[in-house]
Amino acid sequence: MEASKSNQTRCVKISNLRRPLRVEALKELISGMARIEYLWIDNIKSHCYIETHSSCEASAALSALNSLTWPPETGAPLKVELVSEAECKQHGD
Repeated sequence: MEASKSNQTRCVKISNLRRPLRVEALKELISGMARIEYLWIDNIKSHCYIETHSSCEASAALSALNSLTWPPETGAPLKVELVSEAECKQHGD
């Protein structure tokens, strides 16, 4: 994503998620820095897309979560990136 557009997006992609993963625990983790407007997670719970309330919240989530090992007991460093709203929403409701 271009730098100029990345500052305006409200969406992040989080990958490198590991099982066991509780969706509620993931929501709790994110809600500490952003209000979730939309969340999609794949069937094997390896990655998710999140639309936050604002681009500032998306940037805060990126800063706080990128390279964070989660869940602490069994996880791996998360890879977080800003993505377009179109990419975020293409995964259905």
